[in-house]
Amino acid sequence: KFKKKEKETIDVEISSSVVDFNKGVMQNIVCDITERKKLEKALRESEEKFRTFMETASDLMYITDKYGNFVYVNQAMCSTLGYSPEELISRHLSDVQNKEEMEQFNQKQKELIIKGEVMYETAWETKDRRRVYGEMKIAAIYDAGVDFAGSRGIFRDISERKKIEKSQRLAQLGKLAADVAHEVNNPVTVISARAELGLMSDNIDAESRENFKIILSQCDVAQNIVKRLLMFSKPSKGAFAEENIENTVEFILNLLNPEFMRKKIKIKKEFTEKLPKVNVDEKQIQEVLMNLLRNAMEAMPSGGNITIRGLQENGKIHLDIIDSGVGISEENLKKIMEPFFTTKEHGTGLGLAMCYGIIKTHGGELLFSSKLGEGTTVTILLPVPK
Repeated sequence: KFKKKEKETIDVEISSSVVDFNKGVMQNIVCDITERKKLEKALRESEEKFRTFMETASDLMYITDKYGNFVYVNQAMCSTLGYSPEELISRHLSDVQNKEEMEQFNQKQKELIIKGEVMYETAWETKDRRRVYGEMKIAAIYDAGVDFAGSRGIFRDISERKKIEKSQRLAQLGKLAADVAHEVNNPVTVISARAELGLMSDNIDAESRENFKIILSQCDVAQNIVKRLLMFSKPSKGAFAEENIENTVEFILNLLNPEFMRKKIKIKKEFTEKLPKVNVDEKQIQEVLMNLLRNAMEAMPSGGNITIRGLQENGKIHLDIIDSGVGISEENLKKIMEPFFTTKEHGTGLGLAMCYGIIKTHGGELLFSSKLGEGTTVTILLPVPK
């Protein structure tokens, strides 16, 4: 620092070199770098403000290099995804991407390099495999304004908003289902009663009697659909008790075993440890398992393998049902648990919606992963009582 005649202090940079060593002569060049120092200070303050903003933001923020590896992640991102900063740094952005959204992810990364900025909705995956929905905004970073050097991203968690939207849709569908069920149930009951009266008559021929039996049979089918509609619109609160989930699985397998054998399906169980009991309504969980195993069976018309895997992780029971069937397309996978969506010729589209509702009532999650031609994995997550 130099002091000017007016006593003002300035920052300087001195470059010194020997002119004549014997005579002790040196040359010194003094440059006034006051403005540069001011700019450096402003830049440091700006960087500090930016870092403070990033660290205190509720949105998930990150910076990647040109290969997509994290070079910076903020605290909100670590807290939400369950990683430490050290665990995330140098990981690839795709490592936190939900695997069902990978096609969209790859497409958006290509668009980012071309357009410089992309916005879209996607889902990330936490360390314990929980799905987090978010609105994504990514801006490209260019080296010297020309070459792609990385990206800055902001992920806004909209999981709660998604839950509210889904609850509202389900509430509306539930009301519609209840209305439809009651409207259908009345005429079906009348038709069934008339058919029973017809069967009680002594003055009918064999053909008419057979027709009445068919009518009654189809009325039973219709009433069963009505019953499922009512269950969907107003699910039972259930009779909860602590149960051994492996015993529940064994019970359903024993019931379905004749069908498995007839359809050439082999069952393999992999329970790596003695699992703790879970607080469930056993009959509802049996219904879920029955539905999921029948779906797996129908996905393997020529036979195949079903693996049922049970393990405990992060305070939850993970129950995987893995089949070697035809798989589910990515498009259908997104709609699979929507009420009334079905790919089956005679399906109602209520089975998986009911399973989803039951598992949610138990405080758990129902997850699907699948690829066409490579089978399907259904994961039931149930909390372990504390």
